Amino acid sequence: MRKQLKIAFPLCVLVSLAIFIWKFLPFGDPENNHPSSSPDRSDSNAILNPIRIIENRNTISEVSPELLDRLWGELQLLRQVNGEAEGQKAIQNMMTWLDSQPGASAAIASLLQTGEDAFAFGRFSPGADGFLKSYPTFRTALLDALENLDSETAISVGKEILNTSENSDEWALSLRTLARHAWRNDDRAFLARKVEDLLNKSEWLNDPSFSYLHAFDVAVAGGLDESLNRLGVLVADPPSRSVGHAAILSVDRFFQSNELVGAQHILSNPDFLDSKTGFRATLMARLDPRNLEGVSSMELYLDSGSISSAEKGVFFESFPNFNSTYSFNLVTESVILSRTEMRARSIASKDILAKWLAVNAYPDLNDKIEARLNWLANTWRLEL
Repeated sequence: MRKQLKIAFPLCVLVSLAIFIWKFLPFGDPENNHPSSSPDRSDSNAILNPIRIIENRNTISEVSPELLDRLWGELQLLRQVNGEAEGQKAIQNMMTWLDSQPGASAAIASLLQTGEDAFAFGRFSPGADGFLKSYPTFRTALLDALENLDSETAISVGKEILNTSENSDEWALSLRTLARHAWRNDDRAFLARKVEDLLNKSEWLNDPSFSYLHAFDVAVAGGLDESLNRLGVLVADPPSRSVGHAAILSVDRFFQSNELVGAQHILSNPDFLDSKTGFRATLMARLDPRNLEGVSSMELYLDSGSISSAEKGVFFESFPNFNSTYSFNLVTESVILSRTEMRARSIASKDILAKWLAVNAYPDLNDKIEARLNWLANTWRLEL
């Protein structure tokens, strides 16, 4: 009996150890060996997929095993954190380490190919340089780091994401990368197509995330007529209040950065913003009166029979329009004119308004023109 116990006890220990190894070390449950495209919100500490790891290690070339092992360790660590403070601290520690690692981009790209992820519990929030200052997930941090370390690799990874992913956070960062760094004609054409896809994704329009709304900035940066037209539709008929607000800000920033393109779009498309005529007038009032093409566009707009007297009145009440919103964006910078620049534009605006008044160009609106002239003179202490 004692002999049997002596044999049975170590056997039980061995069986228990085998079960533990099978369950918790890199073998896993064969029925659950599949990559995840994003973290499961019901289980942010999901076990890594070991088979996927082994497959990728065998197929990725020129990747430092040490760097890749460290990144997998960082992912595992993030899956154990509780809440935003711990998550963001873990991410920042990883980002600091990555900055000091030559060749880290290959390891980052390799891990991104697996689709594995974990929550970092931060809000998608660009900083002053367009990179995130708070990270929702492990993968968003890796995409930020990759663009910073190796823009060419980031472009390739970004194009793959835009072709295969349905994650709005990753779309926003991939579009940012291409907008900043992709200058080949085929890459610019690809970016333009993906921006149009972004602005027409019904699922995201109906349930917009922070990253989706921030991604509208890529349409502003592109300065394309097609993007402006779609943004105008979203202003006029928004699927939600947040989308409408983001579209208004984007159209306004578009005109600040691409005023001549925007003005030409209004002149060529009389239906553009025809339900938001006051807003349309303020956009035209952004034109620089020192630019001959800008003055010509203003006069074509004011001479148009399709523009109501009320809308023209709003133009004169707003011209020159220096209003701006300050924000941190993925690609573009907020356009805040200096006082010197505003004064120079105001003097030129005073001269063109005085000219229109002198020749009686818009007789029904002379009172609006006179009021604006007086306002400019008082504000900038100008002589009439």
